[in-house]
Amino acid sequence: MTPGSRLAGFALALLCVLGAGAEAAEPSARLKALQAAATAHYKEGAYKQALEAAKQTLALTIQEFGPDDEQTSIQTYSVAFIAEILGDFALAERQYRDSLRIRDKVYGVDSAASSMVMEKLAGVLVRAGRAAEAEPMFEHVLKIRKDLLGDHVFSASAYGGLADARLA
Repeated sequence: MTPGSRLAGFALALLCVLGAGAEAAEPSARLKALQAAATAHYKEGAYKQALEAAKQTLALTIQEFGPDDEQTSIQTYSVAFIAEILGDFALAERQYRDSLRIRDKVYGVDSAASSMVMEKLAGVLVRAGRAAEAEPMFEHVLKIRKDLLGDHVFSASAYGGLADARLA
């Protein structure tokens, strides 16, 4: 496979990921308001309030879209991301694992979307002092990305994470 065809394949995968929910139901006005509140708190640096708003948003997202929907995966990722910033690695790990489970179901195992979450999960494990668990995840992320793109700059962060895991 040539680098150009790998890049074209990756671009197609991203379009599928981004377009997968194009036909999805529209979120309610309440859900949109909660998302806006979480975003506003985050931008202000009010991470505790952002986390609480994101948790409320997740609960409503599950009610509106179901536990295995793309929107739920996005919202679990948001909760995990904010929890990670706050140093709540247990919550971040749970939410990243749930987001990964959903993305594997929605986009397929070893998809670009799943690799993004797996990399974040592995980073949390390193920060939580569990580098031995993180190392094979970083290696798997690199394999996914190499299969999609070959050697590409998109893999740089996973190489850095793998180095962190090995040095921890």
